[in-house]
Amino acid sequence: MQSVVLANVHVLTFDERGSAMGDRRVRQALGLALDRKLLVDTLWDGAAVVPPGHNYPEYGPMFLEGRALRHDPAAARRLLREAGYRNEEIVYRTMPNYYTNALRAAQVAVEMWRSVGINARLQVVESFAQMRAAGQQIGNNSNSTRLPDPLGALWISWGPSSWFQVNGAFRSTAAFNAAGRALEAETDPARRKALFGQMLDAFEEEAPGTVLYQPAEFYAMRSRVQWRPYTFYFMDLRPDNLRFG
Repeated sequence: MQSVVLANVHVLTFDERGSAMGDRRVRQALGLALDRKLLVDTLWDGAAVVPPGHNYPEYGPMFLEGRALRHDPAAARRLLREAGYRNEEIVYRTMPNYYTNALRAAQVAVEMWRSVGINARLQVVESFAQMRAAGQQIGNNSNSTRLPDPLGALWISWGPSSWFQVNGAFRSTAAFNAAGRALEAETDPARRKALFGQMLDAFEEEAPGTVLYQPAEFYAMRSRVQWRPYTFYFMDLRPDNLRFG
């Protein structure tokens, strides 16, 4: 058997148009309440990875060191108090079988939110159209790294052409879009890395969504097959990567 952690993340999406979701402190609290390591250890048997946000080693020199996704229930409760959260119901819509472990992760996430005082409810739907229909508050998605650079991942998934901005779910975009557009035009490596930091800071501050984990994939193979899976979503079956012993 071969396994690989993908250059991809399962994410939760927080629609700014939803009831109580217009305050970024509520959206931040939703992320802070999540114990991602517990999800990885229990649902993935430790095989998945909690990354430092939309920030992957595949970026090479553009990888931002020293970042982490926080689990801080006390801070979540404080932010909810500051936001004046009044126990409004917040519904998490998920499809049961599209993403591996999505339903189980959703069930656990709802309990984590309830533990910090969020009136969360799970609603299982059958399609993206149903998940993103009017009234959406929390949904799920995945963000792939299409090329080893922030412009091939975070910017494509959440930038001006993304579903989230086009449809108005991600509205607080000024700082994020300014950094992303500057990154598109910049060629100096140090300046590009600084702009990526600004873009990621803006995303995490406004919290239009949050990363859960990088999923793992598993491949069963005959013992005589010599093949290496990649972290990206393609299977390399060229002769230099596929041999039969």
